[in-house]
Amino acid sequence: MTLRIAVITDIHYGMDIGAKKGSQALSLVDQFIDAAHSFGAHYIFNLGDDISTHDPVTDEHYKQTLRQHFNRAACPIVKIDGNHCVRFQEKQSTSRSFQTDKHHIVLWNPYLNRYTRDGVIPDPEDIEWLESDLAKADKPAIILSHIPFRGPESERKQLKRAHTEGHYYPSHFADAERLQDIIESSGKVILCLSGHRHLNHIETMSGVHHTIQQSLVEIVEDGKPAGAYSLIEIDQHEIRINGFGLKQPPQITLPLQAKPMAAPVPQAA
Repeated sequence: MTLRIAVITDIHYGMDIGAKKGSQALSLVDQFIDAAHSFGAHYIFNLGDDISTHDPVTDEHYKQTLRQHFNRAACPIVKIDGNHCVRFQEKQSTSRSFQTDKHHIVLWNPYLNRYTRDGVIPDPEDIEWLESDLAKADKPAIILSHIPFRGPESERKQLKRAHTEGHYYPSHFADAERLQDIIESSGKVILCLSGHRHLNHIETMSGVHHTIQQSLVEIVEDGKPAGAYSLIEIDQHEIRINGFGLKQPPQITLPLQAKPMAAPVPQAA
């Protein structure tokens, strides 16, 4: 069966801040939910940063309003945390995984509030959990992570990093090489879906397709937000990514390589 997923990220609902048109987020979310319904999506994947953080009370107000708009979705919503989602939280959502008919879906929620300019520093337990979960997977795996494992930094982020001393939030993990090795050497992962960097990017390494989804509200043309989202179809042969919104790439087809499954556990004689 073909898996159909609708992907949205970096909604940043709230005030207009910098290049983020947060005041237009709700209408764009409504358009996305309508498109997911017409597409016949089996799942909506929300990759994090629902709001632009301000203070605990304001953040919760915006989160509740946004949830009301997502409540009319016709399919399950699978959500992970972004750094703006958890700015004032000591704990984050627990990482978990679940099975579809043909795929193993991983929701990786590492700790995002510890970082230096050299990268976000996940708890060791978060990395161990990911490695263990992939080792046990017996279907092709799809990983959702707010921060990408690979790919470039946006031009705006590069400028911010160059000109901001103390308040730069990094675009990558400090343990990126170890995470890449865990994912790409597992023989299980076919696709990593991420946001955070407010750009579109796809690269493939060791048969794993690493994709970065553009922010819904990033200004990309004449003061207008991208309105970006993707409708993705995955079958046994390929991944078809249909981009929507301003300056989004047309359909991209990514071939799937055969993935070895986990070795069966020997049975006692």
